[in-house]
Amino acid sequence: MAGTSVTHYLNGQPNGSGTLSTSILDADGSLRVGNRDDLFTDMLGLMDDVVIYNQSLTSGQITALMNGDFGDDDLYGVLNEQDLCPGFDDNIDTDGDGVADGCDDACTPSFAATYDVLLDTVNPPQTMICQDALEPFCPLPAMLENCTSYYWQIIAKNYCGHTPGPVWSFTTTAVADLTDECDVNYFDFGLLHGGWCNVACSDANGWCNGVDMNRDGVVDILELALMAKHWL
Repeated sequence: MAGTSVTHYLNGQPNGSGTLSTSILDADGSLRVGNRDDLFTDMLGLMDDVVIYNQSLTSGQITALMNGDFGDDDLYGVLNEQDLCPGFDDNIDTDGDGVADGCDDACTPSFAATYDVLLDTVNPPQTMICQDALEPFCPLPAMLENCTSYYWQIIAKNYCGHTPGPVWSFTTTAVADLTDECDVNYFDFGLLHGGWCNVACSDANGWCNGVDMNRDGVVDILELALMAKHWL
């Protein structure tokens, strides 16, 4: 469809054309492909690869589509050779520099389109646990090892390049290891005994100096169960 002219193609070749005499209005209804709005007439045949573009296509582009080359890598409805802002739903170039407005804005340092997240036991981290995330966080791929130092980094990416963030680190501890020795033993049990039945644990006192392991405000049988589970 170009303006009010509509051409139907079959197997890559024109198969009829016409002119629309009325405007296409948004009726705030569902878009249906292969049937009418009243679900009365089904399309005869099979349907595959439905694509909607925001521009008219040339006969060569339609032939490429028939051969399986959709030519729209970011799937925003603009063919690659005409896409002035790959990866963004914006193809308006106000200043005429050959880059769409959205990608002009994307070149500012504060604009990040996607994020890569790296986590590793080596510094700098090498293992990517999330790629092209839309937010600067991602779930851990597996349980972390006890008493191990980890390094993590976020790399912000946009149309113009990428910016690595600082490398951060943390060290895991063993559950119920109250003495930070990477072992749960009699020393930890002694600390548990000293805080037993304390009902005034809070963030202000470090959850009874860490003895309230589940941070429910009291030191009770639940802490003893945790210690027994990870004993020695």
